[in-house]
Amino acid sequence: MATVFDSPPLSDAVVQGLSWASLLLSAAGALGYSYKQKRVDPAGGMDQFMAKNTQHWIPLGMSYAVGALGVWVLLGFPEIGTTWGWWGVLGYTFSGSVPFFVVMYLGPKVRRSLGDAYSLSDWAKARYGRGAQMIVGLTSIFYMFIFMTAELSATASVLRMLGGVSSWASIVPLALITMLYTIVGGLNASILTDRVQGVAVIILLAVLGIVAGSKIDVKAEHWYNESQEYFDVWFAKGVSHFSSAGFDVAVTLIIAVLSAELLNMTTWQRVWAAKDDANLKKGLIFAQVLLVPLFLLMGVFGMLAEAQDRGRDTPLLTWEPYLKHLAFFDLLRPLDSSIVALTVVLAVCMAASSIDSLQNGIMAVLAKDFGEQFGEGTLTVGGVRTEKAQLASRLLLLAFNVAAIFLAQAAAVDGDLNLSWLNLFLLADVIAVAVVVPLFFGLFDGMITQRGFYAGVAAGFLALMGWGWREFGSWLAGLEMIGLMAFGGRVDPFSAGLFAPRTPIVLTIALLASGAATWTVSCIDVLAQAAATQLAAEKPVYGVKNTPGPTELGASHNAETPKKAGTAETLVEVKEAPKGRDGKSTETEPASAGPEEGVRA
Repeated sequence: MATVFDSPPLSDAVVQGLSWASLLLSAAGALGYSYKQKRVDPAGGMDQFMAKNTQHWIPLGMSYAVGALGVWVLLGFPEIGTTWGWWGVLGYTFSGSVPFFVVMYLGPKVRRSLGDAYSLSDWAKARYGRGAQMIVGLTSIFYMFIFMTAELSATASVLRMLGGVSSWASIVPLALITMLYTIVGGLNASILTDRVQGVAVIILLAVLGIVAGSKIDVKAEHWYNESQEYFDVWFAKGVSHFSSAGFDVAVTLIIAVLSAELLNMTTWQRVWAAKDDANLKKGLIFAQVLLVPLFLLMGVFGMLAEAQDRGRDTPLLTWEPYLKHLAFFDLLRPLDSSIVALTVVLAVCMAASSIDSLQNGIMAVLAKDFGEQFGEGTLTVGGVRTEKAQLASRLLLLAFNVAAIFLAQAAAVDGDLNLSWLNLFLLADVIAVAVVVPLFFGLFDGMITQRGFYAGVAAGFLALMGWGWREFGSWLAGLEMIGLMAFGGRVDPFSAGLFAPRTPIVLTIALLASGAATWTVSCIDVLAQAAATQLAAEKPVYGVKNTPGPTELGASHNAETPKKAGTAETLVEVKEAPKGRDGKSTETEPASAGPEEGVRA
């Protein structure tokens, strides 16, 4: 594996010792807290995975912030800075912060509309039905699985670079120890470890930033130079630039990351964990106060590393082999080994804080779904069915971890596969782009129907496929466009994924298409229902009374069980009406047996 170091700056024993110590301290704190909670609330139940209405804004904000600070921050933000300049750095920073501002607005609405939910997929089921719950849940689980696998892979690569540690020796403890205290302690334990890890991460980043910044050697002409041509016209004229390519990347990142994070169950778990709406909003603002400066700092570090590298006789941050993502670690090369050791602790803390949140999010969704399959109801107390649901979700989480371990190990030792995790992130983001608008449309417009939701999701994917078919002339290319042409080898790497100029346009069209289809089909659905109801009223069927289903006219969209489109038929008892002397009936309407309940979806 190519790195920016001539040889590992630390020994295998030192890196493994620091890694194990960091993980075991986190696990000890989480398990100790869980034991204390078990003594207070022996029943447990699903509440241990949700911590509903318990968190004040400071621990909540710290948990939001630290959950977002994975090892990817040490790799992704500097990488963006090396190539796409200020637009890339600002766009990536904005993409990491804007989801929390959106949740400040959406979160209280979702909490009020379905207060007994455990995840966003529960709200999707109540609004649109079981099919929508499956779409939202599977999209979220796929995104969280990719995120977790990428974190394991990135951490393994970092520890191997710094100390020569084998991938297995770094991935297996990180995955299994975080899974252990997540299974036992749930969200409360995760939030507790986030507090400790958050303080450690902020202190370590500050120390590393100050020390590494003091050693940077950048010449003015390598920072900003109008006449300097470098690699390509997109990236030319120095590292400090506002290029059109950088702007395209900024738009892509904002759309992709916002869509994915709005379907990230770790975000929504903490919405319900907040003590109230005020604490939720304060916590999200506090998280941004912590995150935005750190994101900007890491992006600027990438720009500085690139400017310094351009002054070398033999550049290290090369395109072949690709080492742009190691820009931050390039700044650590002249530093003392003790400072590099702090980086090991930093990387492990950042990885553990994000991975335990992702594992808890996956398990909570699975436990709720299994509980419903076992017929448990609210799942707020202990019991046989709750225990079955939790056991099933824990076993499935173990299976997810085993799969993530093997995939992460393969990615850590295969440089090409490791680079493709960015494309896998984009694939998960694109799927979220097709789902997010139809889903949240229903929060603001009671007219949106179940058919409208499905039509909107389908339209998002069809817009992507249509672009691929139009540009490349085949439906196979249309399918490949769902992965932004990053898979299949049809185009060169600089015309696919995040690099392609078409990507922000395609994502924007997919968003607009999904929204337009959702609204249009819902309107047709409602108008057709109203017409059918009016027709039935004008021409009643003998012995049948027609009543409209509640959701089709926009009513009761927050009901726990959604209603299907169409009319519900109510059988009524019809008696022969008594006749007067003139032979005419003295009654005009049959006696109704009473209103019929809506049809279950």
